[in-house]
Amino acid sequence: MNVIKWIESELDPVPCTSEDFIYNDMESQFNYSLPIIYQPFDVKNKSHWADQGAIFDFFIQLVGMIKSY
Repeated sequence: MNVIKWIESELDPVPCTSEDFIYNDMESQFNYSLPIIYQPFDVKNKSHWADQGAIFDFFIQLVGMIKSY
């Protein structure tokens, strides 16, 4: 059986945007704790600074990878 047809018939997928899939419909892998994405950035919270730094590091790596192509 065709895998795509099986998925459509057995799982009944519905279209969604990437925003819905990543942020709104999927269970959070970070327990909804990421600053700016899930909650307001709190300058007094050290973990918010660490999370923010990790997010920026990730984006900087992406930009570098894109520019190298």
